[in-house]
Amino acid sequence: METTILNYRIIIKSTKQDGKTIYIAECPTLGVYDWGTTVEAVLESIKEGIACEIEGLAKDGETILLDHVEEEFVTAANITLPFSMPPLVLS
Repeated sequence: METTILNYRIIIKSTKQDGKTIYIAECPTLGVYDWGTTVEAVLESIKEGIACEIEGLAKDGETILLDHVEEEFVTAANITLPFSMPPLVLS
């Protein structure tokens, strides 16, 4: 049996819930979401969710959307403003 490997973009964000940090993971291409108490836990969990979604789509004869992560870049930018701003509230 031949193995096929699919690559999907996963976005993980942290948030506070009841004073504790939790992590929300999203696979936007497939619309799969999950959460966990650690990055490792949510990453493992969303991988299982993605595999389950793909299996369900294949079983139902539906189109399996592919991601092209090798064509994308994620980065951050530090911007220095030339004027004074009020303090920002981070959510």
